[in-house]
Amino acid sequence: MLSNIKIEQDKEYPYSHKVYVDGKQIEKITGLNFDIQPCELPRIELEILSGIDFEGQAEVSFINNPFNFKNACQVLKDGLQEDTYLYDGFVSSIKSAISDFFGKDNSKSWSEEDLAKAIICRLVGDEHND
Repeated sequence: MLSNIKIEQDKEYPYSHKVYVDGKQIEKITGLNFDIQPCELPRIELEILSGIDFEGQAEVSFINNPFNFKNACQVLKDGLQEDTYLYDGFVSSIKSAISDFFGKDNSKSWSEEDLAKAIICRLVGDEHND
């Protein structure tokens, strides 16, 4: 939704902010995320508190519950795309799960589902269930 946004930082309390959307103050904000990209409208997500004053047009997304599975997956996706160490760590974890999985008793017939479960267990840190 495109709205007129105003963010005011309290001069006496620098960690306190007021956010106005189309002139109406938004109450009980736990934080905000402010992003400006070249050739795009500024984007504000009311989620993570930031120390910035801004007034102007921006795209606004209200996040009712930032602690849900969908948002956690988005955070993970963004983190993997932005952090090569995190990405390399995930690749190593998956590789070691596959290596450990096929290093087990090769006389048994392992299914793709068993391998997928072993990878998921490794990624969430439950290495003893693969």
